[in-house]
Amino acid sequence: MEFMPKHTSPINLVVNCTARKACDLGQAVSLRDIAAGSIEKRAERWIKKLDRCPSTHVRAIDLYCGDSWSVLRDSANGAGTPQSVNLFIASAGYGLVGSEELLAPYSATFGRRQEDSVPPPGDCGDSTRVWWEALCNWRKAKRRKPVSVHGLAKEYPTRPLLLALSAEYVKAMEADLLAARDALRDPDLMVLVSVGAPKGGPLSASFLPCDARLEHILGGVRASLNARIVRHVFRQFSFDRIRMSYLRPRFQRLLRKQPEPRAFERERMDDAEVINFIEDAVSRFPESSHSALLRTLRDSGRACEQKRFRNIFQQLKD
Repeated sequence: MEFMPKHTSPINLVVNCTARKACDLGQAVSLRDIAAGSIEKRAERWIKKLDRCPSTHVRAIDLYCGDSWSVLRDSANGAGTPQSVNLFIASAGYGLVGSEELLAPYSATFGRRQEDSVPPPGDCGDSTRVWWEALCNWRKAKRRKPVSVHGLAKEYPTRPLLLALSAEYVKAMEADLLAARDALRDPDLMVLVSVGAPKGGPLSASFLPCDARLEHILGGVRASLNARIVRHVFRQFSFDRIRMSYLRPRFQRLLRKQPEPRAFERERMDDAEVINFIEDAVSRFPESSHSALLRTLRDSGRACEQKRFRNIFQQLKD
């Protein structure tokens, strides 16, 4: 029988947004439409476009979709009382937003080599960090709350702060995360879940031990493993146990019991198979981007080179 602890004290949960959106993206604000230039100029143009966007706004919690988001949302809703988990989303478009904040449909990502990527091609610098800082400053100027993860920790210094972020978001938000840890009454309260991120550097003390080996017991695809780790934490531990000193040894033991991660040997597809896949997917999800469809294809165990997939997608679209 699965142990379901009672959660009474509140916790702040921060997760990154997803590329897939649950609404029509035909009128979305897209980063690909922002003129090239310095990262500061692009951020300035992006913010102005958001401010002027006439599209119908929706609640953040209703904007995103996909396997990872579904697991996180259901985990937050199912963990004790509705007041137990305060859910916040780290968005490459809006900064840190509350689950009830109204957002315009948008497309922006810290992931690289995508149409709506924040980092320009060939960038190896701090462009995503500059971008995140610009979003935090914009939210502060607009008097939006929360302003940042630091602001969240400063407002609730005694609450556990659990974060589930991809490696790209960890890099973009590093300065904000370090400031948040310093703002907590006890840095032990900050627990950072990021399967793909390097676990060294200034944030090393806050990383929960986790890697792809946990797929063996938590299931699902690798892209949603952060979300499944959060669900496991909620199911197995009461909120007063969500402290790094308590969770670290338990996850270290859990990892040691697991075999090596699964090695993926994806099946290569010819053009006809790729066309059939795209046509079928678009018939069910008309607003899907080529990058979202390629991730779905690869998660299913099949392979197609990114440029080839994009070209076929664009030809079918045209």
